[in-house]
Amino acid sequence: KLDAWGFVGMGLIIAAFLLARSPSWKSLRRPTPW
Repeated sequence: KLDAWGFVGMGLIIAAFLLARSPSWKSLRRPTPW
């Protein structure tokens, strides 16, 4: 259903946002300036 896909998309966006904010993700990718 469209609602189910929208919910999954929001979950992926939130997960990506949390991963981008976590310090472990920054230490994992050193070449990135931020």
